[in-house]
Amino acid sequence: MDRDFFIKLLMIFTYAFIIGVAFAVFYPVLPAYQLIFWTIIVLASLAFIVVLWLKKERRLSLKISRSLTVAFYLLLVIVAFGVGWGRYSLSLGELYPNHVSNYLSSDMDDVRVVEGKVTAAPEIYDDKVRLRISPDRIWLSPDMAEEMKVARGDIQLQLRPYYETGVDYQYFAQNQVYGNRVRVVGSIMEPPDRSNPRGFSYREYLNNHGIYGNMWFTNDIEILDDTGGNPFVKWALSLQEDMLKTIKITMPYPQSAFLGGATLGLRHGLEYTTCPFSDCDELISEEFRGAGTMHVLAVSGLHVGVIAAAFWALFAGLRIPAKIYVPLIIICLIIFTIITGARPATVRAAIMTSLVLLAFAFLDQGLRNSVIIGISVAALLILLYQPRYVFEASFTLSFAAVLCLALISGPADQILQKLSGLSFILFWVMAALTVLLLVFYWNLMLAWYIYLPYVAFWALAFWYASRVDRQHIVAGGIGFLDVPGPLRSFIAMQLAIQLGMMWPLSSYYFQEYPFAGIFANFLAIPLVSIVVPLGLFAGLLGLIPAIGPWIALVLNAGNYLAVTFFLWVSHIAVRIFPYPAVRQFTAWHLLIFYAALAIFIWWGAVYDYLKKLWFVISGKIFKVAPVTPRTAVYSFLALLAVAVFFLSGTFHQRPRQFQLTFI
Repeated sequence: MDRDFFIKLLMIFTYAFIIGVAFAVFYPVLPAYQLIFWTIIVLASLAFIVVLWLKKERRLSLKISRSLTVAFYLLLVIVAFGVGWGRYSLSLGELYPNHVSNYLSSDMDDVRVVEGKVTAAPEIYDDKVRLRISPDRIWLSPDMAEEMKVARGDIQLQLRPYYETGVDYQYFAQNQVYGNRVRVVGSIMEPPDRSNPRGFSYREYLNNHGIYGNMWFTNDIEILDDTGGNPFVKWALSLQEDMLKTIKITMPYPQSAFLGGATLGLRHGLEYTTCPFSDCDELISEEFRGAGTMHVLAVSGLHVGVIAAAFWALFAGLRIPAKIYVPLIIICLIIFTIITGARPATVRAAIMTSLVLLAFAFLDQGLRNSVIIGISVAALLILLYQPRYVFEASFTLSFAAVLCLALISGPADQILQKLSGLSFILFWVMAALTVLLLVFYWNLMLAWYIYLPYVAFWALAFWYASRVDRQHIVAGGIGFLDVPGPLRSFIAMQLAIQLGMMWPLSSYYFQEYPFAGIFANFLAIPLVSIVVPLGLFAGLLGLIPAIGPWIALVLNAGNYLAVTFFLWVSHIAVRIFPYPAVRQFTAWHLLIFYAALAIFIWWGAVYDYLKKLWFVISGKIFKVAPVTPRTAVYSFLALLAVAVFFLSGTFHQRPRQFQLTFI
């Protein structure tokens, strides 16, 4: 089995698996049918292996060989689809006996006794701390008369400093609580659902992460054992805590809170931190959301990419072969993931980046193919581990961001390179006018019936400008090819991210769109590439006895300027640009939008196919083509766009009867 054939099979399996997961959302396999279901999947897998062996036999006739090929791919799709279907069904632990959701309290007076282990680092806020507990035993009353075994599901315990818990609150607000076995007395309530039809569901969010119960008030809590937990995770959490102490003593507040969030993933410290500038009393986290720079606090793809790029540049500059330095980079990413607490977003980014690097170094794939292979396999591994992550906005956004950079930034850069003379001037006029409209008339720009006319107007303007540029030299012929390559690539990447991810997915998930992010990230992302490495080096070097804190102080003195500038960029961006609520994209809108985006990405192949189709149609109907293939293709796409434009208003969800929601 050659390498390309194996990659092809892997991609087919991955996408069929994801479709199976999506199908299971609506039609899960119930526990009573699990044995029969998995028996069928095993038999189909054995049949696939047999067909694969027969397919390798070269003595088969052509007809039989073709039939086996069809059967081979069909069985592969069935097996992958079935594995995704069954794996998601197994993740629905609430369908099974002895699940923690079967022992939830009916009200706040219905008290339970829970014994279990703290299985994650505490989430520490100014006024509370949250612990994740995996219970193994629950008693339905405080007298502990009726014991219940728990096989699946976790609960979330919330403690506040002014409660009488029987144990010092400060102990639970440190990473050393990880691995402790505790006994908690209190009511286990179901997490709250969304308060309005399109609002955020805290219940679904926790369920997707395996948490099914909330304990907000505790009558008592007792530590039974403090020797549990994974030793590697304990070491990582201890290292994280020591690095945070170094950051706090070498950088003033609130810059230290931001640096702790950006480098160690500890963004809870910013939840109640106000803006450091005199003309502002808003929370920093709110300014980040409005400025579209909140992603810097989610230690994920951007941070892992910065670390990988830094080491890549270092090793490549030393002229070390890729097959040697790629494993070294992966080791560095693993250490970084452990230090930041191995959160799901960081793990996703580390797996994705590692697979991309391996495909690039050992499979001789180009960077674009390496990214596609890497994110596909990363999605497969993550969804095998926890298929319910597929509903998480962070999961979709992180994968979409990488796909946009891999697939859209290249075509966008090619288009930018063609702009020169009048079209180059027109590009900046369009950008300036669009910015002014977004700032002063943003509500007009959000109307669905404005999109197509606005895009069509500028498309015609650029078409006319390109004709002028072919006949005359305007403005000395200056264009994007005269712009420095890194800057032009950065512009293309920002266009790719905004077009492929921010605009559609911000509308779909959050019903808000941070216009400021288009511009703030031009400064924010380069600043992050300075802040994160300097912060990590300062935190690590600060652990050296005696001299370490002084080295960290020098590094963070320079980093203080970069952090303050980052906060100022977000602050100014929010003051200039609106952060409006927008109409939510429906599933139909996303389907049509990404179909159009796919045509843009693979335009060459799509154009060739439509041109061949036009030759066939014109030959059979008209005998002689009445118009050129180019005119026919563009006319067809224009008519299709107009049809979608007039039908798009019907894609919005409209209830069949009046609905009134009390908030």
